[in-house]
Amino acid sequence: MASAEDEHKAQLHQLTSSLE
Repeated sequence: MASAEDEHKAQLHQLTSSLE
């Protein structure tokens, strides 16, 4: 299971990917 921090990082990754 992914930790809360990992989930936050994944969300940030997706957001940055969308911005690019």
